[in-house]
Amino acid sequence: MIFVRNLSYVYKSPKEEIKALDNVNLEIKKGEWLTVIGPNGSGKSTLARHFNALLIPTIGSVIVDGKDTSDPQLIPKIRQKVAFVFQNPDNQLVATTVEEDIAFGPENLGIASDEIVKRVQDALQVTGMAEHQKAAPHLLSGGQKQRVAIAGALAMHPEYLVMDEATAMLDPQGRREVLATLSRLNKELGLTVIYITHFMEEAVLAHRIAVMNKGRVFFIGSPREVFSRVKDLEAVGLDVPDIAVIASKLKEKGYINQSGIITIDEMVNALCRLK
Repeated sequence: MIFVRNLSYVYKSPKEEIKALDNVNLEIKKGEWLTVIGPNGSGKSTLARHFNALLIPTIGSVIVDGKDTSDPQLIPKIRQKVAFVFQNPDNQLVATTVEEDIAFGPENLGIASDEIVKRVQDALQVTGMAEHQKAAPHLLSGGQKQRVAIAGALAMHPEYLVMDEATAMLDPQGRREVLATLSRLNKELGLTVIYITHFMEEAVLAHRIAVMNKGRVFFIGSPREVFSRVKDLEAVGLDVPDIAVIASKLKEKGYINQSGIITIDEMVNALCRLK
């Protein structure tokens, strides 16, 4: 598990100090999909960068499977456990072919050649990119590039995958490709996914959602619990899935009794029960 205890982080410059995280406490279980949402400046990405020691706490601690990220000697092991995929896949693609790019990480770990070949092939298969293994990454679509970035992370054999706004620059088709890949990896391989996003409809896929505001975890719960709190979400400047808004207003007016509706099918079922 990942334990975040009393975590605060301050960005320092010669002119000012900005407290980006303020006493954050959080637990992330192996095999779960945790989505983190919040308005701009709420601390989502700053929190994400603590999971693999890209940032070190100013106060408090982040413990990954018993390893403290503030211990410099443990950082290489932590980064093998926690892979990170950034918003722009072009920032992570470094080689001239897809298979070379995926092999880059394991090669830097000193993995034996035959094991690298196996890891590359496995990563290509699970991300659906096997037919593109000889392709030049810069010629791929945005969704395909992001899947290559995910494949490169998977070739490191991580136990946790952090996705920081990884679909923000993609078109709807690219977003669907990436989300389908992540869902399959989470369900079939038990990969723990920590997903930072501002797309509320993507957050519905998570086991739990953490809502951040002003550097703190505002509240946390299942998608149904979180999106039932329409007014709380709107109060911190977050959009809410249209279905959740409509369901909330219908319930306020007494037209339906069901709470926590977050999908079209659930809305249809609730309306069909009306007399």
